[in-house]
Parts: sequence; C-alpha cells; structure tokens
Amino acid sequence: MKKQISSEATVFWKYIFPGFWIPLMGIGAIMSLFHISEEPAAGLFVGIWLVGSSYLIGFARRLRVVSIDERTLFVSAGREEIQIPFSSVERVKENFWANPKIITLTLKQPSEFGEKVVFVPTSLFFAAFRSHPTVEQIRKLVTANRSPDSPGV
Repeated sequence: MKKQISSEATVFWKYIFPGFWIPLMGIGAIMSLFHISEEPAAGLFVGIWLVGSSYLIGFARRLRVVSIDERTLFVSAGREEIQIPFSSVERVKENFWANPKIITLTLKQPSEFGEKVVFVPTSLFFAAFRSHPTVEQIRKLVTANRSPDSPGV
C-alpha cells in the first residue's frame, strides 16, 4: 500500500515560502539602495538577499514529494511521478542542521530527476537533533530489497 513519507508542507517550502520571501526581501533590498549614501550597509542587505534567493531557488527546485510501498519509492515533481526500486538507493542521509529537516537519497544510477532525491519528511515535535524515523524505515526497506552482492546503505 502506497504511503506518503514527505511532508504535506512540501508545497509550502517549494512554492509559497520562496514566492513570498524573494519578492518581499527584494523590495526591501531595492528600497535600501535608495538610502545607500546614508547607510553604507544597505549594500550588504542586497548581497544577503541575492545569496538567500539563490539558496531558496536551489532548495525549492530539488524538493520532491515521496511515497513508498514495500518495494518502491514513488517520487513526484509536479504532475510527473516516477518509480524507483529500493534496490537502486545507494545511500540515505539526513541533514540535522537544515530547517526544515531534509532527507537525501542518493541513487546508484541517475533517474529522470537526477541522482539524488531530496524531500522534507513529516514533522516531528522536539526532533532537532535526533534522527527522523523515516530515515531508519527507508534504510530497512533498502536493505530488505537489495541484492546479496550490494554494499550497505
């Protein structure tokens, strides 16, 4: 049975947050340039906006909606969905420092979406520095579905 393991907030992190943050901070950055003679640090604000916007665009473009069953990852980006067998997953990694927390699955061979699948798992309360249970769940499914001659996760 197919079960979604990525957060329902993926739409927020992929479209809504960058869609508001980039233009609103951009307006502030442009307005600060009108006062650059009075406040030389205004150029720093523009730089922060450019770096932050670049990061958000890269972050949002990589996010996917991920579901699983016993043998397969279902990865979607918009309307397109692909199936990736767990035997194709080489590594499962979790980023403790990101907010929101993200999980990255590195594939043995690139898929239509690239060699990495990045997603935001469902939210947990008070989970800042502990491993998300989804990481262990995926590792167990990868181990159960890999061929005997494959290296570990």
